[in-house]
Amino acid sequence: NQYWKKTKYKFDFSKKFLNHTSRLIGKFQNIKKLFLFPKLIFLKKKILGLEKIYQIFQEKKTETTSLIGNLIHTSVSLGKNAKLVCLKIQKNFSRSKRYVIKYNHVELLKLIGAVDYDRGIKTSGNRGYFLKGIGLLLNNALIRYGLDFLVKRNFIALQTPFFMNKNLLSKCSQLEDFKEQLYGLNQGEDKFLIATSEQPISVFHLDETIENGKFPLKYVGVCFFF
Repeated sequence: NQYWKKTKYKFDFSKKFLNHTSRLIGKFQNIKKLFLFPKLIFLKKKILGLEKIYQIFQEKKTETTSLIGNLIHTSVSLGKNAKLVCLKIQKNFSRSKRYVIKYNHVELLKLIGAVDYDRGIKTSGNRGYFLKGIGLLLNNALIRYGLDFLVKRNFIALQTPFFMNKNLLSKCSQLEDFKEQLYGLNQGEDKFLIATSEQPISVFHLDETIENGKFPLKYVGVCFFF
């Protein structure tokens, strides 16, 4: 990372100096131009060399950082897999007799007339549904409550794109998800509809260098997901 930073600094500085020299050549008379032209050629060659080195370090840096997993807060339940974590959470809730699960959310929404699954499937196929009446109002109310709650705590609200390029989505999704869970936009399948706002937000600062003093960066995403 240190080599990458140093090379990037030299690369950026050389480009600025090249632009400055080019502007000087445009202003000066012919005699001074002849003096500056060799320097301009030298700078261009130097920049080409630095660019190659920079690209090598950039690729190694990207390859290394991609191996770093998410940093999890100490309050998050940990387990060997997701199933064990869910069981641990359910065990904590089951200690209170108030938490008695009779219906899941799919059944509850149907019971209160908040959703129409049959017409949704007829219209869009599997996974299709219409939120209606209280279902739509409840959904919007929960979204607004979540936004208000987090914005007051200095989160930045983002409405994300509906789709992502495959090369970026592959950085934040399992490969098997592409066939089973994600919807491609065309035959080439180089773009996919997002499954959650976390996916585009995870690449929001891709290839950017952020100073330590700017952390933490806190975002809340709003999107349609597919």
